[in-house]
Amino acid sequence: MLPHLGATTVLTDAGSTKAEVGDAAREALAGSIGRFVPGHPIAGAERTGPDAADPGLYQGRTVILTPLAENSAQATDLPSAASVVRGLYGAGGHGRRRAYAPGPGRQRFS
Repeated sequence: MLPHLGATTVLTDAGSTKAEVGDAAREALAGSIGRFVPGHPIAGAERTGPDAADPGLYQGRTVILTPLAENSAQATDLPSAASVVRGLYGAGGHGRRRAYAPGPGRQRFS
């Protein structure tokens, strides 16, 4: 995937598990891992498969961003990757947005 990304592309995911997704992202993005911000929209249903698709699934939902230490502007030469993802969720009409910075002294961005 990495060779096909633009120089300022920032990635996120919409899954509920973070360990496996984070491991896969670290493997795929290697030194560019700072461009990936794990996310977890609080949405879903008991249905699965293509017939369960819901175009309004994320509308008005809370999204929890779980930034990596590598997501800082200093680490990526980009605006804070978490800020970019947060802005995209807001522009898409999603309701509440929250991001928690990793490690001691966690910060909350609402």
